[in-house]
Amino acid sequence: MTRSAVRRGALAGLLAALVAATWAGGLRGAFVADDWTEIVDNPAVRTLERWGAVLGATRPVVVLTWAVDWRLWGPDPLGFHVVNVVVHGVNAILALLVGEEVFRRLGARRPHLPAVAAAALWAVHPMTTEAVTHLAGRSQALAATFCLGAVLAWLRWRREGGPVHLALSLLSFLAGLATGEAALAVPLLLLLGELVLPGGRTRAALPWLLPHAVVVGVVVAVRCAVRGGATVPLLPLHEHWPTQAEVALRYLGLWLLPVGQTAFHDVPPVTDPLGARSLAALALLGLGTALAVRVGRRRPWVAFAAGWFGLLLVPSGLLPLPRVMAEHRAYLAGWAVCAGAVALLAPAGGRWPRVAGLLAAAAVAALGSATAARNAVWRSEVTLNQEATRRAPGSAEAWLALGDALDRSGDASGAEAAYRTAIRLDGDRLEAWNALGLVRMRAGRSEEARSAWMQALRRHPTACDTHGHLGRLHVRERSWSAAAAEFRAALDWCPGDVQAHAALGDLYWAPLADPARAAWHYQRVLALDP
Repeated sequence: MTRSAVRRGALAGLLAALVAATWAGGLRGAFVADDWTEIVDNPAVRTLERWGAVLGATRPVVVLTWAVDWRLWGPDPLGFHVVNVVVHGVNAILALLVGEEVFRRLGARRPHLPAVAAAALWAVHPMTTEAVTHLAGRSQALAATFCLGAVLAWLRWRREGGPVHLALSLLSFLAGLATGEAALAVPLLLLLGELVLPGGRTRAALPWLLPHAVVVGVVVAVRCAVRGGATVPLLPLHEHWPTQAEVALRYLGLWLLPVGQTAFHDVPPVTDPLGARSLAALALLGLGTALAVRVGRRRPWVAFAAGWFGLLLVPSGLLPLPRVMAEHRAYLAGWAVCAGAVALLAPAGGRWPRVAGLLAAAAVAALGSATAARNAVWRSEVTLNQEATRRAPGSAEAWLALGDALDRSGDASGAEAAYRTAIRLDGDRLEAWNALGLVRMRAGRSEEARSAWMQALRRHPTACDTHGHLGRLHVRERSWSAAAAEFRAALDWCPGDVQAHAALGDLYWAPLADPARAAWHYQRVLALDP
């Protein structure tokens, strides 16, 4: 074994131990936020044998890992957390290897030193918490694994040659596309390295980048085609892109100074693309880009770090998503901030100053402590969402999430108060009306539950779930015909509503005593969900 291999192994072990120590306090965290819809209530996760459901998911690779976890650990989140931390540890090691390649091309005499410093800063930074401690954040962390693998294999191919590294780069890229949107940035990251890092030969590399670009074009075209099927209102593009310019600056600010983190960043959309907010954000981004290009001619690491950060935010900013800003989307982008800070401490081409090592160690200790505290917040769904409502008291989404958390914890009165606050802030939020009615129905307050759902239907007459809730309320009251009418109304708007078909099958079998209709609805259930 060569000396460099032993050194890499020791540094990798150091990073793994650092990650394990930092995230040990978060391993006993509960399912929170999107974990319920993405994992616990996801049929593809609950039944590993349903390969069609797994392969048909938007992100089949990450869904497959969740399904394996469910088979191994069941509904215990501990095993899921362990896997997430392992993925993050692997990412830290890959970031070390990528950093070593980058700092070598930048002329560093001992590239492993700045590389391990950058990887350690990134690995313990509080801004990685949402992608690691939040179990649904695995899609971002695992996509980063494949992104880093693709970049590492490409850089080694450019240095050593041979078809193996090139094939690994392309395979990692394809696996990343089946895991998360961040992988869409891989061809741009590879091109960035060829254009900015010393020793790049863009003309020689361009033919090998074309397959990547074609795949990205197909994925983006498909994404645009299915965008119309979104179940929640999305911002129009002329509002989304200026808003994302401001969000990118917020991500950068949080990576530079992680103060004010929260699960729900209340970022009002930029409704006027030519307004002050939009122009200010675009001007700052333009100024930063111009400076990066100008300074990058003499200091390539500046252009590389700025490009890496910006390009990895492009996939999430390309098309609107239900939540305007989420910290996990800047997970891999933040490595560039850490690498840039290290490059400032130890300019490429010079010796690694001792003071740089001391400053990096102090920063790692401070960031690790902050991340451990952040993990304590994420361990409980209630504390996580209480923090969110404190940070964004005007966010109806945050109050709705707090209501769901309190309801799951058994605090019905607290949940009702949170739902009422969400409705006061946004009277058209259907989920809050539905949840308010459910809390009241479970408390035996049928008329108040009915009132909530009727108000919801006045605002959203096509709400299938609300018709279903009213139908189940009528079943509790033994109003069979009224219940059947509500379930039929749900099917008028949502013909594929499995629960409505099943409920009608039960009603027609007994007590409405119409076996033929019952059989038809049961057949529809089996056809829709075998």
